Amino acid sequence: MDKTESTVRVIFTAIEAPLYDIGVLSERGMFPRLDGISAAAVLDKLSLLKYHNAHGSHNRVTADTPRFLSMRSTVY
Repeated sequence: MDKTESTVRVIFTAIEAPLYDIGVLSERGMFPRLDGISAAAVLDKLSLLKYHNAHGSHNRVTADTPRFLSMRSTVY
């Protein structure tokens, strides 16, 4: 088991979610995310994560949760 796989497995243990999202952030911006994939599918994408990380990108693995847009208004 290499460092990337070990780190991803630690995330799985810490989060314990049924589905996960993968994000890759580079200096060019955020690559399209993979949303709502299983832990096995995340492990299948390890080569992708390793490639982007080796080229200076930051990887993100989080629980797949609903995202809400909130608008805050200020009353003067």
